[in-house]
Amino acid sequence: MLPEASNIGGINKDSLRKTWIDDNDGEDNSGLSPLTTQLYINDKPTVDYPVALVRSCPRSYYDEVNKLGLEECGTLTSEERDSLRVIMIWTTSRETFTSRNQWTIESLFKQHPCASLSVYSNSLSMDTFKTLEDFGLDVKVVRYDFSKMVAPGEPGYKWTVDIGQYENTPNFHVHTSDMLRLLLLYTHGGSYLDMDHITTGAILGAKGPGYNLFGGEECRNDNPDCMDAQGLLRLNVINAEYLDSPQYPGRSGFHSMAGDESPRYTPCNGVLLNWEAKHPIIAAALKDVDDHYDPLCWGCLGPRLFGKLLNQAAEVNSSFKNVSILPAGVLYPVDYADIASLLRSRRYDIEKFMADTNSLGVHFYGKMTSELMIEAGSSMDRILREATIFGKLPFVFLERLGDSSAFCVSGQEEKNAVYESKGTMFIEAWKKPQSIRTIPENPIEFLVHVLKANNHILACHEGWSGIREMTHNIRQQMNMPIVMFDDNSLHNDKKHIYEFFFRLGVTSLHVQGVPPGLLDFASFLADKQGSRSNPMSGSIFLSVTYHSVSLFQTHHTYASSAALARATESSQRGDIFLMLVDPDDAQYAARQGAPSCAVWPTFLDKRDFKEKVISSEVDNDAEELFDSLDRRTRESWKCLIKSTYKTPMCIDENGQCVIARRRSEQEF
Repeated sequence: MLPEASNIGGINKDSLRKTWIDDNDGEDNSGLSPLTTQLYINDKPTVDYPVALVRSCPRSYYDEVNKLGLEECGTLTSEERDSLRVIMIWTTSRETFTSRNQWTIESLFKQHPCASLSVYSNSLSMDTFKTLEDFGLDVKVVRYDFSKMVAPGEPGYKWTVDIGQYENTPNFHVHTSDMLRLLLLYTHGGSYLDMDHITTGAILGAKGPGYNLFGGEECRNDNPDCMDAQGLLRLNVINAEYLDSPQYPGRSGFHSMAGDESPRYTPCNGVLLNWEAKHPIIAAALKDVDDHYDPLCWGCLGPRLFGKLLNQAAEVNSSFKNVSILPAGVLYPVDYADIASLLRSRRYDIEKFMADTNSLGVHFYGKMTSELMIEAGSSMDRILREATIFGKLPFVFLERLGDSSAFCVSGQEEKNAVYESKGTMFIEAWKKPQSIRTIPENPIEFLVHVLKANNHILACHEGWSGIREMTHNIRQQMNMPIVMFDDNSLHNDKKHIYEFFFRLGVTSLHVQGVPPGLLDFASFLADKQGSRSNPMSGSIFLSVTYHSVSLFQTHHTYASSAALARATESSQRGDIFLMLVDPDDAQYAARQGAPSCAVWPTFLDKRDFKEKVISSEVDNDAEELFDSLDRRTRESWKCLIKSTYKTPMCIDENGQCVIARRRSEQEF
């Protein structure tokens, strides 16, 4: 007899059943049905993501791994094993690691099941890839410490010694990743892949396209360190057969034309293949950083660095021996300006396109596409289904239910729960109003984020760039999904928006700023939910953070004062709970009898904050002031998310998390 189904958000639990699976019980679990076989968002089909929250992978996943031929890995020579060493790097928080990054790893092992992958990260948990390890794949998280990576006198040493003075510069995290890959390749050799690169062909060792390889790309006008194809040929870093050959048109080759019309090219550092340790060009790159590091130059440790070195070699009729640049199509078949269309449509006969460009991989350009949905049937969808280990299975979205951030992870209990449902259930639960946008945009990822955030959601106006950026900062720190409104969303669509939140089981909505129509929506919401002393089931707590005045402004405009007055009135009625970034505003609201809290500017960027403090001549130590504000902000949010519709919570003047009260001390 099956146990009683649990409720997922606001979804009707009668349409769910909970099946218990023991992967050691000898039963065939490959027939597990997903929550839905196809979703339609804005009348367009999306990639098949069933809502399956599991503590272990279904049997069909083990079957796919068995097809890789891992038994051959034990027969490799030590030289063959060395040629399959790969590094990847993850410098941002573990919460930003998504299924797309998982696909990068899967695609590598699909082509090279005996690869040895080290993911250098100080943020991912050490068991992030435990399930892949349990499958038999050689993948692990490795911690790094720049102070222990380079010996005195070695190239790159000076930069690692001086690293402390660069930590608050605007490009520090990008440069950290650039330097880490250079130092690791110089010391150990091997291959490096960005975490947004999908491997579609053999790239490593004897099966790969060669040794000491850069991927090439056509240059943009903002890169002064590029060379034309004839110049690269003179340096002996491109293969002559790729130059101006009808056999290699477009991005599958290099092309030269007369005069200024000739295309220019640059080596890229997003994929670096089969490098020998201590290679001279890597050593030269590290020495150049030691001698000429510019912390304000965003791309100067990436493609521009190697282009600069090649130009310097050309000027003295020298070259770097045993270095090659591949045509753009081999590793970057789609230019970054066109990548979004790959996710949204069936732009190409993808098999023919990849063959025509001799492609061995495709780049996601993660920063440009991270918030774009991959539509079912799109070119990228079909690439992923072919290139990833589990791509031909129904796309099961797998999330650890414990502390790790891994996808499809080993069970921590003897039994493992898999949620299943009828195919139409989630479509009925979703029905997103077209006037709003969600982040994540994919409906299943959005629902999973709602569940992980204990049914809390952030919201803001899509067109207000400053507040939108602040909202994204909160999302990164508090791991909440976001709903974005436009000018008309709350005016024209409040009924559907309320129903959408209710269906998904949202219990708290935290709005940044006061988008048009928000206070009317709050009144509508209050009418629907009953009194705070006797609220209806499923009532939504609504907090509004008023951002008009920050630490660095000294006065209100008339419009902002009027907006604050209206928000205060809404709080007096009990429609919203008011959060204010200025203590004077909080005192004003309190004098009006409105329950409210003061919260300092929310999760400021440390470098940007220090620049503003310095430019505003605030007489404080910037570091100490930032730490104080950041600590207060975190305490405020940890307290706020304890709120319910009936009992709003607030940090008081003593730093205690208490039930918010009116000035009269009468409780809600």
